[in-house]
Amino acid sequence: LPTEEPNQHLSRFVTIVESMRPDMADPQILKMKAFPFSLDGSALDWLEELPVGYITSWEKLAQEFLQKFYPATRVMNMRSQIAGIHQNATETYAEYYARFQKLQKRCPQHGFSKGSLLHFFYQGLHEGEKKLLNSAAGGAYVDLSHDAAEKLIAKGAANELQYGSRASS
Repeated sequence: LPTEEPNQHLSRFVTIVESMRPDMADPQILKMKAFPFSLDGSALDWLEELPVGYITSWEKLAQEFLQKFYPATRVMNMRSQIAGIHQNATETYAEYYARFQKLQKRCPQHGFSKGSLLHFFYQGLHEGEKKLLNSAAGGAYVDLSHDAAEKLIAKGAANELQYGSRASS
């Protein structure tokens, strides 16, 4: 549907199909056969208009679907949103983290390295939140490994959700 995110559609579709797959069924064939039933309107029209024999694998089908409904211009727009993210004035740390995660899920083909993503997240924080993150890191967030930084960021958001707001900047 026009209001639906193509990446999210594919992700949900795969989850549903794989949860219902009989033991002996080939998951690739099952996805290809079931996919048309997940589409409607112009998306279904698009699929039905593809030449017979053009789609030979689930990977090809998913790739063609994303090329059609998640074009390069949209990927570039999402990349800009991810790279330029900033914590809003009234946004809590946990809300900012959730928004950042959501942007990445909406565009898994963003192409950024884990290090770049961690940098974007940190640079977009309020100054007070940066200080808290540095303190939690034992002095300097930038000295953490990517895995340790990712865990620290997630833990801070989870703690805020569990125990209430962090100190504001």
